Amino acid sequence: MAMEEERLVGGGHPGIDLYVYATSPFAAKVRCYLDYKGLLYNILYVDPLTRRQIAFTGQGQIPVLAVDGQWRLDSTPIGIWLDELYPQPPLLPADALERQRILELDDWVTERLIPLLFRQTFASGGGLGRLWDGWRLSHCLHRTRPMPLWLRLGWPWIVPAQAFIKEILAKTDPEASLTSLKEQMVAETVERLAGGPFLGGRQTPSLADLSAFPMFVLPYALGTGGQQPFLESKEVMEWLRRVQQQLPDDPLLLPADCLKNPLPL
Repeated sequence: MAMEEERLVGGGHPGIDLYVYATSPFAAKVRCYLDYKGLLYNILYVDPLTRRQIAFTGQGQIPVLAVDGQWRLDSTPIGIWLDELYPQPPLLPADALERQRILELDDWVTERLIPLLFRQTFASGGGLGRLWDGWRLSHCLHRTRPMPLWLRLGWPWIVPAQAFIKEILAKTDPEASLTSLKEQMVAETVERLAGGPFLGGRQTPSLADLSAFPMFVLPYALGTGGQQPFLESKEVMEWLRRVQQQLPDDPLLLPADCLKNPLPL
């Protein structure tokens, strides 16, 4: 299989396949889950135009995780499924109340952090900066799955026009400046750390930490969305570095030559 189609992680594993787009925050979450559990797996990049690689699901949604002939969609259900298949180390605690708290924190990632990430890239005031960010994303996708020139050039307009993206962007305040939203996210993250080394005041990382981590690191590594106030927050930076210690130096799905800023943080 061509290298742009498959990337073997840790030597690969014939029974675990992760189907992704290189720039997807939802797929980045799942990679963090797999890496935290120390699993060997294959990354298979999906053609965003044909999606033929995931035709077996009957849907066009990524990420898809396939394990020994079974498969699941959607990052959070995939994380729960991974805990069932590979219990150690756990992504979710056994205690019901603690488990619910972690799932609520993961909902916060979905409802707050992910919309902000999309806002940074696709609705950051227009102009050349927005176009450049869109073209940067299309270049990274092209590096993993060759895309026609018209699609690469049209990416800054095509993606924001998709209903799925519009729905996500609608979760952010259109009247608020991007800088104020980023600062608010930093404050919310500090609040949810609750004085602990990990989210929820926990002493060990959970699904919530691994879900939130790429939402900060992805735009930083790509150099999209302008200034990142979290870089000035001691609490957030220390938390991100603690999570990074549980993962590979490069925990993202991006080709190395797409990274504008170095990792680890």
